[in-house]
Amino acid sequence: MTFITRTDGTFEGTINGVLFTHQQMFDTVEFLLNCMENHFGETLDLKPEQIQFETDFVENLKLTIKDVWYKYNDISLGEIEAEFRDCIETATNFDDLQFNISGETWKIEDLNQKLEACVYNFVK
Repeated sequence: MTFITRTDGTFEGTINGVLFTHQQMFDTVEFLLNCMENHFGETLDLKPEQIQFETDFVENLKLTIKDVWYKYNDISLGEIEAEFRDCIETATNFDDLQFNISGETWKIEDLNQKLEACVYNFVK
């Protein structure tokens, strides 16, 4: 595993230094990072220790999911997980990764622009 998680008491968790106070949000981000690690590890023939998730990426992913969850009134975190997982599984590499919800990118544009511009470095 190439990211570090920690949970404490009422609920406070971190992923690569990003604080989470909502367990379901933490679980969603952790699930998606695991999906990325597994999928890109296979498609790019990378070992887990060769994949990294920068703090800025984890924070932006968390905030994007939060925005989508709050702005789309009828969507659950489970549905966001499923939609984002499908996006991960159809990408051939990190540079091709673009997230959407049923084809829509509202509230996801910032994250997608940064992914397209290769702002994040996923390979050590």
